[in-house]
Amino acid sequence: LYKRLWKPFRMERFFQVVWNYLMKPTYSHIYSRYLHYPVTFGCELNRFVLPAKYARTRNVAIEIDSYILAQRIADQIIEQKALTDQNTVEQVKRLVITRLPYTCSASDIARDLFITTKTLARRLKREGSTFQRVKDTVLAELARRYLAEGEISVEAIAMLLGYSEAAAFRRAFKRWQGVSPLEFREALQHNSR
Repeated sequence: LYKRLWKPFRMERFFQVVWNYLMKPTYSHIYSRYLHYPVTFGCELNRFVLPAKYARTRNVAIEIDSYILAQRIADQIIEQKALTDQNTVEQVKRLVITRLPYTCSASDIARDLFITTKTLARRLKREGSTFQRVKDTVLAELARRYLAEGEISVEAIAMLLGYSEAAAFRRAFKRWQGVSPLEFREALQHNSR
């Protein structure tokens, strides 16, 4: 199962990719072309088989305490949303939360809802919103909650919300709230005294 593969100029990645298709699809050659690793079909579960040593490798890009706290807050928000709610805005909010901190575009969300990007835009418009407005609402709500906790740095919050730079997050937060993240946190601390 574990076959070591190296790619020039790149770090070692997956050892094997396993799909649970019953039979090998006619387009199976495409998987290897894009994944660059052996692909096995007809297995019980879909999985990427990684070297065991990567399970013990520390991710230096994340503060574990911040991640745990952010995960707890995101889980609380998801639990608050009714799963049977057919409101497109609420569906988009839930999907945005579940995709963070990774790419979250209108086309990603439309694909998750099994509709086209145009249909998503049309449904949101019918509900008086846009994808960007819904996404900004979710990001602003999460940012306020993270800042209220007081334990997560602004840089970590920026990363948790999918920003590549803290400066971009600071600008967005100021646009949403009218104050910087630090001013918002200070105001919360002052009001709680």
